[in-house]
Amino acid sequence: MICSSFSAGGMFLATGSTDHIIRVFYFASGQPQKISELESHTDKVDSIQFSNCSDR
Repeated sequence: MICSSFSAGGMFLATGSTDHIIRVFYFASGQPQKISELESHTDKVDSIQFSNCSDR
């Protein structure tokens, strides 16, 4: 993992890494749960950010 961002409410964490995958974790249930892996990138993911207005 080389970058990460929490959602505005702190319930979600998105991470990016050198393996080209964005992973999204859900934290509201106590233990983090991986809910998504997005594998569309062709290069490392070195920057990630949730929208502050919570609509993206």
